[in-house]
Amino acid sequence: MFGAQLQSSDVVATSYAAATVATFSTSALSMLGLSWTSERWRAPLALSAVALLASAVAYLDASQVWMAVQKMTAA
Repeated sequence: MFGAQLQSSDVVATSYAAATVATFSTSALSMLGLSWTSERWRAPLALSAVALLASAVAYLDASQVWMAVQKMTAA
């Protein structure tokens, strides 16, 4: 995913990589937590896990754009 293109001096790519890993792992932990939470909190926890997964995919896409062209396009 990040391979040899990720330079230690590239702060933007490093921050995208950290945000991607953090949101993927938080989403996985939230999905795992569905098994031990009470019934009352399962729907909000599932929705937050899906939102975290969507943001992780967005960070992954942004990091790939950054590593390809070294600039971000306008949204």
